[in-house]
Amino acid sequence: MSDWLDLIFDVLELLDGGSNHRRKRVFSPGFLIFAACVAFVELLLLNAWYAPGT
Repeated sequence: MSDWLDLIFDVLELLDGGSNHRRKRVFSPGFLIFAACVAFVELLLLNAWYAPGT
């Protein structure tokens, strides 16, 4: 799990590298990670709920 977090933080650092730091961020990296986790859990729940053959 730690490897995934390291990968996510590396990608976020690369994306933030060329940005202007004086501009206010609309979405913080923590919020983006949280939103991605929520979307992943929702996909798991939907797949479990609407699984074919049940």
